[in-house]
Amino acid sequence: MLIKAWPGYSGMLIAEALMSFTAPLLLGMTILHVLGRRDILESMVFGYWIGLGTISVTLFILNQAFDVKFSYQTGMMLSTIVATISTIYLAFKRKSFTLEIGSKPKFKFTTIVLLAAIFILLINMAIRELIYPILDPDAQTYTVAIAKKIYDKGELPTTISMTSHVENFYAFPMMFQLQQVWVTMLQPNFDFFLVRLLYMIMGASTIIVFYKLANKIFKKRTLTLFATLLILSDDSWIMYNYVDMNHKPIAALYSLIATYYLIEYMEGQKPKTALLIGLFAGMAAFVNQLGVIFAISIIIIAWAIQLKNKAKPIHTVALILGALTVSAPFYLRNLVLLKNPFYPHAYGIFGGLNYDIVTGRWSSEPILGSIYNINPFMNFSEAVYNLLGTAVLDGNILLFSLFLVGLVCLRNKPYGYKVLAFITTTYITLLVLASFTGSGVARTHTGHWAYVSHVYPLMAIVGVGAETESRRKKCMALCSVSAVVAIALLVNLTSPPVYSVASRPIFYIPLIIQVSFLAFWLTHLLRGVKMDITKVTTTIMLVLLLLPSFYFVLNSKYRVFEIKDGQPVFSTLFPSPDYVFKNSLKDNYYIIKWINEESPKNAKILTSYPMHLYLDRDVVPLDTYGLVRLYERGSSEEELIQALKQIGITHVLYVKNLTYVKTFDSHIQ
Repeated sequence: MLIKAWPGYSGMLIAEALMSFTAPLLLGMTILHVLGRRDILESMVFGYWIGLGTISVTLFILNQAFDVKFSYQTGMMLSTIVATISTIYLAFKRKSFTLEIGSKPKFKFTTIVLLAAIFILLINMAIRELIYPILDPDAQTYTVAIAKKIYDKGELPTTISMTSHVENFYAFPMMFQLQQVWVTMLQPNFDFFLVRLLYMIMGASTIIVFYKLANKIFKKRTLTLFATLLILSDDSWIMYNYVDMNHKPIAALYSLIATYYLIEYMEGQKPKTALLIGLFAGMAAFVNQLGVIFAISIIIIAWAIQLKNKAKPIHTVALILGALTVSAPFYLRNLVLLKNPFYPHAYGIFGGLNYDIVTGRWSSEPILGSIYNINPFMNFSEAVYNLLGTAVLDGNILLFSLFLVGLVCLRNKPYGYKVLAFITTTYITLLVLASFTGSGVARTHTGHWAYVSHVYPLMAIVGVGAETESRRKKCMALCSVSAVVAIALLVNLTSPPVYSVASRPIFYIPLIIQVSFLAFWLTHLLRGVKMDITKVTTTIMLVLLLLPSFYFVLNSKYRVFEIKDGQPVFSTLFPSPDYVFKNSLKDNYYIIKWINEESPKNAKILTSYPMHLYLDRDVVPLDTYGLVRLYERGSSEEELIQALKQIGITHVLYVKNLTYVKTFDSHIQ
């Protein structure tokens, strides 16, 4: 058995695990209390992530600036200091916390049904997240694999490339990886269970944040619960948040919290709220370089609000200082060491150094391919590709920024509907251009569409949910929603299957969700008809939504619960973790088993096999660009082998005739 679903823990290990999860919570609650937040639910949920983010930034600075290792001693000392100071502070301030639940809940039939559905889906996903192994290729190659590499090395390595072309410890902000390292730092080994537990907490936190944000917008509990259920029923959202172990949902979580405080800032300008906007926007930028787009967007919007209301300069200072305090360490380090804060992107603007995995050296020679070499004077089609392409500016963050702009403008009537129409037109235009240029935005449902399918339609829903007194405004809102849903339906209908194992039924749920969007909000716009068409259509829509959603969410979830030819791949609802691991990875399972059991302990393997998370050997992914460059220089076979030896490669893992045979490696003598 290669993995364990429920690892055994001694009493000491349990206490240390609790310390790892409790210290960020206490720190975050203290930070929010100092900044004037008193709601206990907000302090715990929002506070946990600002606390964990603060600890991650601290770890980054300690290691990169002072060469402090990520060791048990470091984790214990930091957690003890944080927990002690925070506990003392909170003990003195405990009576100042309140629980803001709004009006007294009225448990109508609709409310009970929505709550029950949300509860069932949450429990199901929580159990699955804790039981099943990490299966996503990106997680096994990057998201979790890098965190494990950091844990094993005790530092952020600077001479190891985890994927082709780039040195990831400079290319990607490390907040999510450092968060994983933190929760396992006090354990004797990198603990996959604690990492999955962290991700489960992230998913639950996102739901709570989304609920609070939606409630602040709708101000109606039923609509808020319904919107929450739609998000939970969205296949793509669940895929990213509960199965893929991707870092993007972490950035989205910080973005949602920043948006929550932005809306609150619009209702009453306070410098402490501006500081919170900056802090969470900065954390989104520390999770992913794409978060910089979001951070800039939200800062510009908040600054515009400050100018409109003639706020004091301290508001602007708090906003910008909050964002820079969190995000500057990563980008400043890259600027100082590589002369390019956004390495490996924007090389055409900043220049700087690039990493060559074959020689293991940094050089000023540009990486092959214009996709990394951004030039503001490129031709139009190339500019569109680079703006929307996966390698530079991911479409989902760009569209999320558009969503944010539209959301804020909708709060400022009467111009909101004009802005909504503009954003809708912009979105459709970008999607079409992306399709023409071959960008990844419209590539697959679970790629970039995973964000658009729920975030962008939400923006349109907010617009329709606003007051629509005039016929002209109703028509504009109706057209906006219809256009968005039409595009959503088109993309879902024409999207290719997800990877090579997905089946067409995976796309049915998003279709039903988007039809439900349209049905619900069309009836909302048609209020005033003698028959209560809103209730009738809503009831029908809920039935259409819930029945298939439950079937697919509980039974056919991506790789774990897959349906092929109308039949489930697995015969039981919750098969054993090892069975899922073996049947999901297929031949890859035997590759992992062979390497871990048969190859030398000191082997350093060059491989084109991407999913190396569960490999217990030092692995360097095959850098095709570097090898091609050696051949272009006229390198002989001996020179190629010598180049591999220079970076310590002892074995090469390769595939023969697309099937894996008993001898998986070629030993470099």
